[in-house]
Amino acid sequence: GTLASQVWLVVAMLLVITGLRHPQPLNDITPLDGSRRLWALIAFALLVITFVPNPLAFHSP
Repeated sequence: GTLASQVWLVVAMLLVITGLRHPQPLNDITPLDGSRRLWALIAFALLVITFVPNPLAFHSP
């Protein structure tokens, strides 16, 4: 077996195709307010909770 799922190869190819560069923010001077920081924390917590290191792994009986 391999140490990584083949799905990660598909994800890597999609990243290469779409690119990793992002446009500059429209306003990078104004800091985020409290509610936006809270939503960012909630989104990060959901990412941590739902992260699957080996997606779609099927094991035959």
